[in-house]
Amino acid sequence: MLRVYRASGDLLAEFTQEDLQKLANADKCPGHVLKRHLQTLCGQLRFKQRLLKEGSTVHNDDAFLEPPLDLTLVLVPFVTASQAQIDELIKAARRGDVSVVEDCLNRPQEPDPPGQKASALHHAVQNGHVDVARLLLEAGASKDRTTKENNTPLCLAAELEHAGQVQCVQLLLESRADVEIANSEGRSPLLQALSSTTSGAWAEVAQCTKVADLLLKARANVEKTDDLGKPALVYACEKGCTDMVKMILEAGAEVNQPCTRQLGDTSRGSSALHRAAARGRLDVARMLLSARAEVEKVDANGWTPLFKAVRHAHSEMVQLLLDAGADRLKKDSSGESPASIAKVFGDEDSA
Repeated sequence: MLRVYRASGDLLAEFTQEDLQKLANADKCPGHVLKRHLQTLCGQLRFKQRLLKEGSTVHNDDAFLEPPLDLTLVLVPFVTASQAQIDELIKAARRGDVSVVEDCLNRPQEPDPPGQKASALHHAVQNGHVDVARLLLEAGASKDRTTKENNTPLCLAAELEHAGQVQCVQLLLESRADVEIANSEGRSPLLQALSSTTSGAWAEVAQCTKVADLLLKARANVEKTDDLGKPALVYACEKGCTDMVKMILEAGAEVNQPCTRQLGDTSRGSSALHRAAARGRLDVARMLLSARAEVEKVDANGWTPLFKAVRHAHSEMVQLLLDAGADRLKKDSSGESPASIAKVFGDEDSA
């Protein structure tokens, strides 16, 4: 039998060899696994627990527990960390050094020292170090703390610049991180993910789609806009990823939601169909039209999606929009029409 006593001498818990095997899901149970269980009984983080053998010798966290054994649980407070110790934790988190992070937390050291804007957790998830992030969260790191740019750990994980960041997003969501806190550019984690990929490489887009799916399942607001007035659907359409567009539409996005930056009249911003037309995203445009996108919706200049397709010489897009009922003679705020613009740019077929 293994018995754990409080410092007062009262029995806290006792375990058979079989109990310990169940805790560890293995033949032998190390000290840190027992501490995680004791946390549910004493309410203190495992990093603040010390297990003493024979009243004085500290049991090594990685050493296996071998009954019969009597241990005394002593609880210790966080140390007052020096700036050098704070820097050591942050640098270890940034480079993904699990061993050093564990040693720092076992001092025990606070994962979120006061006065430090970017925490060790921010650095860990920004660099895709999921094992370090898991340790820091176990130590009580704030999942919603913001940097000076108002980035939460979830926002930084959603940047998708490093391998492992998708797993970091998943871990933070499992820890119930807030999915709506926007950074200084007005981007929520969902918008951060959708705006992050620039090369158009398949692997990048696949990662972005996976993160968007995770965030939408966590009930991220699909119609929230950033400081550019761009909602999630517009970002997805610009990328030309039909899977992403389909996912966002199925999450309830308004297909005609306009971009609204510096526009008092929110009905006159460019829509997702405008953006798809300008970039020649045929499959995306078909999907938007099937979702009842307004083919005659105008932007701040009075341009419909057809104007955009003509201006950028996307002849197949022009035909698609005409087949959907677009008016080739509709006038913009300057009195120009898609037909007249086509003549200016030498596109007689579109005219």
